[in-house]
Amino acid sequence: MKTRQINKLAAFIALVSVCKQAQPTWTGLKAFKDKFTKFSTRVETLGRLKLQQEAGTTGIAAQKQACREQACSAAAVVAAAVRAWAEDTGNLAVAGKVNYSYSDLVGGRDTASQDRCQTVQDVAEEWVASLKDYGVDADVLEDLQEKIDTYAACITKPREAVATGKTITKQNESEFKAADALLVNGLDELILSF
Repeated sequence: MKTRQINKLAAFIALVSVCKQAQPTWTGLKAFKDKFTKFSTRVETLGRLKLQQEAGTTGIAAQKQACREQACSAAAVVAAAVRAWAEDTGNLAVAGKVNYSYSDLVGGRDTASQDRCQTVQDVAEEWVASLKDYGVDADVLEDLQEKIDTYAACITKPREAVATGKTITKQNESEFKAADALLVNGLDELILSF
């Protein structure tokens, strides 16, 4: 919310408080009661939107980077083990498929990094029976897949947070317009009765 909107929301909250204190005065006027109920509902909605907006996106990018690093670290260990096995057995085609260092895995675009980690996992899965002596078994591959899946889920979080922020901003605008309309065209007019 902008400073002007925050100030307006504070004024709305104060108005709701004053009207609630004077409730015995206006309870008999149905039109005022209906407008006040709608107005106070809008003010509550604006309060919730303000809290959502303040939650912001702090930490989302850092979380995505941490997930990326965990997936790439695990993939680098598995890739090294698969390469060692492949070179010992003369299977250079398999060694070539997983010829990634940690830097290769963590570098580049988000999805490219995820794809490289997934390639390492897929190749290792295919040869898991032969990799036990190299420190790779089903549990290691399951852990790697979990880290890749967690990273994949984190990739879109920053963009989703931005989109959510834009949606909240638009909701704020429409809620303020509706609250203003209820105030100017309803409560302000009816308050003259008192």
